[in-house]
Amino acid sequence: MEDKQPNEQMPLSELEQKDFDSYKTWINQFKIESWQPELVVSGVAIFATIQLAGFIGQIFKIAQANTDGIFQLTSYVICYYLQIMIFALMLNFIFHFILRTFWIGIIGLKAAYPQGIDFDKISATSPYFKKAYKEQLKDINHFSWQLDRLCSGLFSFSFMGVLILLGSIILVVLSQVITYGILALFPISDIKAQSKILVATLMVLFIPSFSSILALFPGIKNNERINKVLFFIYWHVNPIYFLFVKPFHYVSLTFGANLNFKKYSLLIAIYMFFLMTGFQYYSTINSDVALDRKAQLKTNRAFLSNPSSLNTVNSNMYDNLRGDENIQIAAIQSDVIYDDYIRLLVNYPKKEERWLLELCPQTPKQYVPDSLSKSEKRKQKDEYALQCFQKYLQIELDGTIQSNVDWLFYNHSGNKEIGLITYIPIQQQKIGKHILSVKKNTPKDTDPYPKDIDIPFWIGTQ
Repeated sequence: MEDKQPNEQMPLSELEQKDFDSYKTWINQFKIESWQPELVVSGVAIFATIQLAGFIGQIFKIAQANTDGIFQLTSYVICYYLQIMIFALMLNFIFHFILRTFWIGIIGLKAAYPQGIDFDKISATSPYFKKAYKEQLKDINHFSWQLDRLCSGLFSFSFMGVLILLGSIILVVLSQVITYGILALFPISDIKAQSKILVATLMVLFIPSFSSILALFPGIKNNERINKVLFFIYWHVNPIYFLFVKPFHYVSLTFGANLNFKKYSLLIAIYMFFLMTGFQYYSTINSDVALDRKAQLKTNRAFLSNPSSLNTVNSNMYDNLRGDENIQIAAIQSDVIYDDYIRLLVNYPKKEERWLLELCPQTPKQYVPDSLSKSEKRKQKDEYALQCFQKYLQIELDGTIQSNVDWLFYNHSGNKEIGLITYIPIQQQKIGKHILSVKKNTPKDTDPYPKDIDIPFWIGTQ
């Protein structure tokens, strides 16, 4: 049967028809040798996905430091989905690469032994097993053909899953942009109210995607007039149509037309279960993927569940142990200090501005009068901001409040972290263990953030 034109409603010109006929001939030849580009793409994809995990992790850290409220939550969701997409790609292409390599081995085996399996020459098995083998094992060409179809199907299925994830990410980003615009016009600081706006926006944006499901409801399925409207919404109003809806349906409907629907749905459900389960375990051992930056090999330790910072030497709290990680809350120069002072760095994420605004209702820009010169404005803005931080941050050394803490702004030269720095003299402190505490002046019934921290350290002798 000859292939039809790509779109009968849009007739091709004579030149386009010739080009299309030439393309069909090339496609038929390409199908035979498609395993070659599949192997190349799989190899490149495996390498790329391994590298992308760290890149997405860095994006997440930047987003977490520079967003607050509901936008911090959505940035987490987006990065989490991106990490799942990367893991799915890596897993699928590794599996595809292994299967395709095995397929090449089968082809080589067939070339070396064209006659295939000669059951009459097999002696190292019982007569019954030999009979059962003969019934179960078809010709090796049939097996290689099935394996070839499986590899090509897996290759296409991988991209279908990616299209689903990317499409959902686009909707989340778009809803975030719309929510940001609404909150810019009508400022709301309450996170619950922000969440309601975001959820409502998401529901509106997802309506076109659910139109195809609505068309299956009894009373609607066979109503052509309603289905015409639903299809128009689904196909032409969908925000992700131009990028993902059309290519997704080429793949999904091809699978749906050639596979049993129940088996197809079951396969997707099993795939998603193992994907999410595998990702959870993968993220616990890969620090580039674990967005909470707490990756570890989880084993049962009855006496070590979740120790407090007071009793933990966390590498993130010490410059000499932290490496290239960003400061989570606060850090000092070393776990063992030989200096006459403690150099304390405190991170300043954007999410904590709401607590600062409770202590200082005016921002530095609002506080400084316009009549001053630029240099005077800058100076007074800094003084006002540092006074607010003085109210917000309470520093204790071994339980004693440090009343004369002199804060300065700090920008990390390597990680570009924005925060505060101060120097606390310890010449009079005895040699041995001490605790430096950073406490934040916030209502006690607020969410887990911002967090206080206790930093154990030791004073040594030169």
